[in-house]
Amino acid sequence: MCKYCPQSDHLSGIISKPPEQAAFQIPLVDFSRYQHGTAEEQKACVAEIIKGFTTSGFVYLHNSGLEPEDAFKWSERYFALPVDEKKKFPNVNKEANRGCVFLDRSFSNRLLSVGL
Repeated sequence: MCKYCPQSDHLSGIISKPPEQAAFQIPLVDFSRYQHGTAEEQKACVAEIIKGFTTSGFVYLHNSGLEPEDAFKWSERYFALPVDEKKKFPNVNKEANRGCVFLDRSFSNRLLSVGL
């Protein structure tokens, strides 16, 4: 049972189904294998993370030492920054999918502007 979600099986349909049964999957990655594992376990953990980010775009990390409340606090701090501060870190590489994306710069807005 997840202590942050009242549903005990909230990830079962996403994580545990074989690929042929689930259209969208978020890999469940035990990050303690990276923090405390052998070199081979660390490589396997990194490979799982990369696979998640290059397929679904997400990973579900557990045993990371980061509590969800802390992650949300950091997110709140980031989004509370002034726009000029966030503009210092633009998303200039759409394949990397990191950095700040503003409405006037998003890919979907460019499609709308050409009538797609």
